[in-house]
Amino acid sequence: MAGLLDPLKVKGLTLKNRIVMSPMHTGFATTEGAVTENLVTHYVRRSKALGLLIVEHSYVSLEGKLSERQVGIYDDSLVSGLEKLSSSVHATGTPIVIQINHAGRVV
Repeated sequence: MAGLLDPLKVKGLTLKNRIVMSPMHTGFATTEGAVTENLVTHYVRRSKALGLLIVEHSYVSLEGKLSERQVGIYDDSLVSGLEKLSSSVHATGTPIVIQINHAGRVV
């Protein structure tokens, strides 16, 4: 039986262990949804021990924003911050994915 710290291969991606950080809202983005240094630092510090990091719920359109200071993925101007976040986490050897979200009827 595999242990928590054993590698796991999923569709060609090998995770260094089976520890996954689930997406949790931090409130560290700007009010426009941009990635901040505080957000990058938060995820990099946690990523070192993980097999996979899932970035918090990120809205795909302005109409789908659920909360203040939520990460946005709705505009090309936000790409550079998301790339910085991704490359910073990848530098620790940890894969990163993002949870996309639309608040739907809540808004």
